[in-house]
Amino acid sequence: MSSNTSFEFTDKESLAVGTELLVLGKEVLDPVIYKYILLTNSWSFGQLMKEPKCLFGSASLGEIAIVVGGSDPNGNIANSSEFQ
Repeated sequence: MSSNTSFEFTDKESLAVGTELLVLGKEVLDPVIYKYILLTNSWSFGQLMKEPKCLFGSASLGEIAIVVGGSDPNGNIANSSEFQ
């Protein structure tokens, strides 16, 4: 994976969805999602969340990612869920 150096030193979350691995973190101050695609053995950028968060609960249902709770970039408790 080629990423910004700041991404390497920040906290990251990961989630397996179908045949992909999502790695969520920050590059400098902005949230970013890297997506590893097993079928092509390649990395690309994933779709960002509507409300970026960390320390969330996650699950997957087939090719659907489910992210619940966590905290927003300011440390406030997030009271939301997202499906991608």
